[in-house]
Amino acid sequence: PYLQSAAKQLLHYLSNLWLVVLVPILSFFLLKDAEHLVEGVESWIVGQHQRELLREIFADLHNLLAQYMRALVILSLLTFGSHGLFFWVTGVPYALLLATLAGILEFIPMVGPLAAAALIVLASWLAGYPHLLWILVFLGVWRLIQDYVNMPWVLGSGAELHPLLVIFGILAGAELAGVGGMFLSIPAMAAARILVRRGVERARAAS
Repeated sequence: PYLQSAAKQLLHYLSNLWLVVLVPILSFFLLKDAEHLVEGVESWIVGQHQRELLREIFADLHNLLAQYMRALVILSLLTFGSHGLFFWVTGVPYALLLATLAGILEFIPMVGPLAAAALIVLASWLAGYPHLLWILVFLGVWRLIQDYVNMPWVLGSGAELHPLLVIFGILAGAELAGVGGMFLSIPAMAAARILVRRGVERARAAS
């Protein structure tokens, strides 16, 4: 029963991985062709004030998306650096390869780090590394630091959200939409903040 439950949960997360892969691809094209998209949407709007508001919102969203992607890269580099340094100091075999793998999989929320940890432990065990407990302790401590210190700080500063709100958004996104919800929760909250802020500014200016 435990294996069946674990397999069912794993399949549930894997079914959402297409969204995790799709989001960075869409983000790249949105950043690349943002100006053309804004011009296309502007052609539908007649009023000058509405056009100005739309351009301001799109500019804020463009900056938000760029900062969010930059934050993900920073988190991946932090994982690569910390893992590489620890593996090199403790003599873990294939240190550079395993650190690179951990950094790449850091892009995938929850599932990526778990897969990286499993592969690191398995590769070290197969290579005959005698201190697997050191690796397990390091991976556990780093996960706590990354999830509750680095991630809220880096994502919060890039998206202009409080770190506590970032943690809450990730947990809420996981409950509502699984892996995809975790990945999209931060940009969704930041985008909502931008829309509310621009709307309030326009309302104050009009009054």
